[in-house]
Amino acid sequence: MMKPILLLFALLPSFSALAQQPMSILSGLYMKAIPGGTFTMGSPNNEEGRDNDECAHPVTVNAFKIGIYEVTQADWYAVMGTRPSNFKDCDDCPVEQVSWDDIQEFIKKLNAMLPAGQKPYRLPTEAEWEFAARGGNESKKYLHAGGNTVADVAWCGSNSDSKTHFVGTKKANELGLYDMSGNVWEWCQDTYQPYPFDKTTKANTTVRVLRGGSWGSNYSHRSAERHSREPTIRGGILASGLPRTKITLGTFTLLPFFLESPWPTVGGARRFAFTYYGY
Repeated sequence: MMKPILLLFALLPSFSALAQQPMSILSGLYMKAIPGGTFTMGSPNNEEGRDNDECAHPVTVNAFKIGIYEVTQADWYAVMGTRPSNFKDCDDCPVEQVSWDDIQEFIKKLNAMLPAGQKPYRLPTEAEWEFAARGGNESKKYLHAGGNTVADVAWCGSNSDSKTHFVGTKKANELGLYDMSGNVWEWCQDTYQPYPFDKTTKANTTVRVLRGGSWGSNYSHRSAERHSREPTIRGGILASGLPRTKITLGTFTLLPFFLESPWPTVGGARRFAFTYYGY
């Protein structure tokens, strides 16, 4: 139930040098500007598949930028010089088998390549992730990110052939973001905390939040669905599929979008994946 997340980057001394390297058009380094807004985080009591930790409550998020796509295997190789993914020879597939801790190192190296004065990359907060998945201020109140029929918007158990797929090949959501549901689970910056008004869920500051579901299940793809895993885990007990990374400007989510230039000019959030071979 979890989602998965070029040697060149690891060897390059600067972001300007990095920008000169060939990069897939599906790179998770392309960012989409998301206007801030107020939305209802969580789910109504009658939502199908709802869990007890999804108490609905209003949340306001500031403007941020987030990747249109998940961070790809090519993106990871470019920065880290390694190929950790279980699914090999697929540069445009989301990188997987990367832990939350691994992603922090990726972000550290990526930010070290940026020009002076550029906002750093980071993982998105859980609230930013859900706001983006729901379509932000353009939301049509879908159950999943971009639609009510999971197979239309997500690579999942019924259509994935038990593997990840190229990012950006399913229907985008209202903001033009791809794979917010399915393909691979995505890490958020936050530790797992109960929502306001939730009197039963216990906080767990030793784990980090995962969102979005993966290729290995037909469930857990709702925009409100929450999961968590230890930050050292690269694969886990949730299901087939690994967490992915999404990068955000000012937030780290490796989900790129088509921008005017091949590289973002400001920081943003990245989306990363996590998969369970069994998370």
